[in-house]
Amino acid sequence: MTSKPRGYCVIINNRDFEEEDEIRKMSELDAKYLTNAFAYLGFDVRLHSNLTHTEMKDVLDDYSQRDDLKNHDAIVVIIMTHGNEKHLRAIDGGYLTEDEITSPFAADNCPALNRKPKMFFIQACRGEKDDEGVLRLPDSDDDDNSRFVHTTEVCDAQPFSVTNSTGRRRSSSLYDPSHGDMLISYATVSGYRAYRTVDADHPSYLVQYAHEKKLRDILDNVYRDVSEMETEDGYKQAPTYENRGFHKNLYFNPGYYE
Repeated sequence: MTSKPRGYCVIINNRDFEEEDEIRKMSELDAKYLTNAFAYLGFDVRLHSNLTHTEMKDVLDDYSQRDDLKNHDAIVVIIMTHGNEKHLRAIDGGYLTEDEITSPFAADNCPALNRKPKMFFIQACRGEKDDEGVLRLPDSDDDDNSRFVHTTEVCDAQPFSVTNSTGRRRSSSLYDPSHGDMLISYATVSGYRAYRTVDADHPSYLVQYAHEKKLRDILDNVYRDVSEMETEDGYKQAPTYENRGFHKNLYFNPGYYE
């Protein structure tokens, strides 16, 4: 990436919920670290705090339609709030779906970002389960396929066709997926709680490795370290990310590779 700025980094931090036990204490430190990290990486960071459902939608819609996106190389959206398996919570108790967060930036809604990296980082619980972990077996065979159940009761994939619903043929090379070039990072897997690290040091990985590693390698480093941690009660956490046509090697500072 070479544009100045690289793009917007939109951070939404919902901290001050009405119930005392729901206040996300110390999350302002996460917001500060992330602001500094992405500013260092060349992004124009915009922090929004304690937004209602309508305000969250309006903020995302606003950034997706800005004229200067055509001059940017990417966009980053960071959501820090409460959540469940399918929704993220606004400060007024309303909920946004994941689709309401990503769709404004899809190519059919935001042509200026077509074929450009769109990165979403979701710091929120995705369920009520606590991961107690499993006993690590030192002699386990990673190639043992007996752990998997094979079945023929599956839906077969349909072949790609260059004929559309009207029966007219079109050149597939002229079209891009509407929701391509997206990477969605989650603090935990679906169904489980997310925990906050005491030192909140993980944004430093972005700064430390941005000059030499691509984004997915940086995330792998973070996820590996988080998976080795545990809470005071012994609970574990497994961050993950979803790749939606995000196939290029993204370096935040490609000048080091010229």
